[in-house]
Amino acid sequence: MKIKKSNILKSVAGIALASAMFASQLAVPQSSVLDGVLVSENIVSAAAKTVDDCDFVYDAKDYVIGGEDPDNKDQLIIDISDIPAGSVIEEILVEVATGSEDATAMIAIGCHVTGYNEDDWFSASGQDAGDSLIFSYPIPKEAGSVYGTDYTELFVQHWWGTVDTVTVKKVGINIAGGAGSAVAGDFDGDKKIKAPDLVMFAQYMVGEISSEYFDVVADYNGDGTANVVDFIMMKNKLTKNLVNSGITDNGQTAIEFVENISIGWNLGNTLESTCDWIDNPTPAQFETAWGNPITTKAMIDAVKDAGFNTVRVPVSWGQKMDENYTVSAEWMDRVNEVVDYVIDNDMYCILNVHHDNDWLVPTYEKYDGAVEQLTALWAQISERFKNYDEKLIFETMNEPRLVGTDLEWTGGNAEARDCINKFNAAALDTIRESGGNNALRYVMLPTYAASASTTTLGDFVVPDDPRAIVSIHAYSPYFFALANNDVPGSTDKWGTDADKAQLKQEMKMIYDKFIANDIAVIIGEFGAMNKENTEARTAWAEYYIATAKSFRIRCVWWDNNLVKGTGERFGLIDRQSLEAPYPEVLEALFKGLNS
Repeated sequence: MKIKKSNILKSVAGIALASAMFASQLAVPQSSVLDGVLVSENIVSAAAKTVDDCDFVYDAKDYVIGGEDPDNKDQLIIDISDIPAGSVIEEILVEVATGSEDATAMIAIGCHVTGYNEDDWFSASGQDAGDSLIFSYPIPKEAGSVYGTDYTELFVQHWWGTVDTVTVKKVGINIAGGAGSAVAGDFDGDKKIKAPDLVMFAQYMVGEISSEYFDVVADYNGDGTANVVDFIMMKNKLTKNLVNSGITDNGQTAIEFVENISIGWNLGNTLESTCDWIDNPTPAQFETAWGNPITTKAMIDAVKDAGFNTVRVPVSWGQKMDENYTVSAEWMDRVNEVVDYVIDNDMYCILNVHHDNDWLVPTYEKYDGAVEQLTALWAQISERFKNYDEKLIFETMNEPRLVGTDLEWTGGNAEARDCINKFNAAALDTIRESGGNNALRYVMLPTYAASASTTTLGDFVVPDDPRAIVSIHAYSPYFFALANNDVPGSTDKWGTDADKAQLKQEMKMIYDKFIANDIAVIIGEFGAMNKENTEARTAWAEYYIATAKSFRIRCVWWDNNLVKGTGERFGLIDRQSLEAPYPEVLEALFKGLNS
């Protein structure tokens, strides 16, 4: 792929001078800026979207894997010795056919890796439903660096699913500096835009350095031309996180601010995943532990293209913290990267603390330790993001509750509700005291279990803060929206006058408690799972959003990327194909918003 170099600026030296001055201001050494650059001899192309776009493609010739015997399943073994020694494998894609649109499959890959763990073995797995599937597996650097050297065989296996066997069509592998790893603007190969990248851009433009890899990353805005516009956009990307963007008190109320949100979308079952069955998991293993693929900018682009202007990013933190409550730098960097996918798309981003109920226990006995860890965590999150503008919203917790007790989903008790009020106040104080834009950042605060029951709303204390927003979850009505088919009372039907009156009354109760008293509300999770009842879900979606809007409430759909099969099927956007499997439901949401 060749990029045309445009001389929009008559003097390219101007770019070089600007980049050098910018780098010097950041005290970045300009000598040896080429050290460690990940440049492959393989031709670099745009980032791989399909197996055929990968650096190395292996035709599996319709090889069938799996079988009924769980201890003796057929597997595909691929010789990958043609990958150059010393290459770093960053991603493996596996294309399979299940034979049915309704089939669910879990595909695993594995390879011997010297020194990776006590068993010298690396493995990863993913789950999806459909006839033609592509599974994407990010490879940790310490594992990918020895693929194709000490061991040259890749194993592909079907663990389980609704079918005993699947057919492997192709396997693709992307290496560092290859098709799957080129990040626009990333000249030095670390997948981040930093001052050295600006220096190298200038060197590239004047012909001091050249490669196929640079031809790709120089086109930062993707218009097929490398010019000063790309430099300016790269510089803005970097300075956005270095210079206070200045949230100001413009007199807008929190309720008015919330109305800037159209409809939101949750990046569910991803960064909030936990995996205690893996020793020292990498960020990629955490992110894919529950069967979802690595999040990409293309996924967030697809969310925006579908009409959403807000992405909620649920994140679990406890397993990524040491004994001093310090978050792993690698994990914080990955969270930051995903947040930037959203912010760079000019969308609102809600960042929270999610699935950390093992230490965030709302009892007086556990309170001191829990609040110490919670405030330590929010101090670090606040420091990392304090210069982001109001498009970034913090959410202190997710569904805090008495996990594993009879009170878990029934409103808790007075002690638990009191602890949650104190948790919220402590986290909010920590955010406000951190400086930068956090003094005025909008912050969402959940009730007990994010419930809108009369009990939880009655005991909930909203801090005296004009930019506090109450966080509620409302999968309503429960037996239609959330209860699986095997739950007594579950129904796939909705739409009577009584159904509508019930939903409207629930929204009015939230309005009367908060919005009528000048307190903003966001329903951070809502949705109706797929029960093969598209018509009913479509009618419900339109009415739900229209009713919420009439009470000045905005909503964020819970999407866990599960479209078919068993479990809570809330998927609206397939993260493999980037298509909407139920466009009628999507259209109904926005029809309700615009009604």
